[in-house]
Amino acid sequence: MRYGAKLDGGGGITPALHDEWLPQVMATTEDEFGTERLHMLRSAKGAEFFTKLSKSTDFEELLTLPAFDLID
Repeated sequence: MRYGAKLDGGGGITPALHDEWLPQVMATTEDEFGTERLHMLRSAKGAEFFTKLSKSTDFEELLTLPAFDLID
């Protein structure tokens, strides 16, 4: 989103498009791996983290630093 990447159809990725696609991707992933495994892998937390980084106006140079906050 930050750099205005274009899709094959010519449109760009927007926050609204991200919000539309993410649940679809999560549902497809759940179908493929199963609900229990996704829960074990904390995929919802990962999706939330990805969304936060994707929509941020600040660029994280090292993604592991903010990810440490997710470890319990």
